[in-house]
This record gives sequence, C-alpha cells and structure tokens, in this order.
Amino acid sequence: MRAFLVTAPGVGSVQDVAPPAPGVGEVVVDVAFSGICGTDTALFHGSPVHLEAVRSSFPLRLGHEWSGTVSALGDGTDPSWLGRRVTGDTMLGCGH
Repeated sequence: MRAFLVTAPGVGSVQDVAPPAPGVGEVVVDVAFSGICGTDTALFHGSPVHLEAVRSSFPLRLGHEWSGTVSALGDGTDPSWLGRRVTGDTMLGCGH
C-alpha cells in the first residue's frame, strides 16, 4: 500500500509500505479521510517537544484524526465490525 512518510524534519514522500495486519482483538481500517492539524505540522518540522509528547520518532505517518471502513478483523473480534464505518482520534491511545 502507499503511505506518506515523514522520514526527517521537513522531509516526506509517498512510499510503498507493508499493509497492516490486525492483531488479536484489533481491526484494520481503510482510511478514507484524515485530518492534518497543528500537531502534525509541528511533527513534520521535527519539533522535539511534540515528538517527545507523542512518544514518537521518524519515520512518521501523520494524521491522527481519521475516518474509514473496517476491512479486516483480528482473532477474537466481533464479526459485526467488518464493513462498519468508524472514526477515531488516536492521539491519546492507551495501547489497549
């Protein structure tokens, strides 16, 4: 699949990347829309404060406010999720 990757401060390009695979209890969402906000702009430019705050490093895929359709299910996921339209703000994920 194709994704826009920021590989260094101010440097980004569209690249081929491996498609995601859902883990146990997870889903894959085919993203239709993604917002780019001030945080993304700061991350693109390599703001150390922002990189530390989101516990991230290069390469980055920007756009943490998104919507799309569930396209794949991991083991243990309710089958009714497949095909649902969903939205999320993954900036403050808990990891669970």
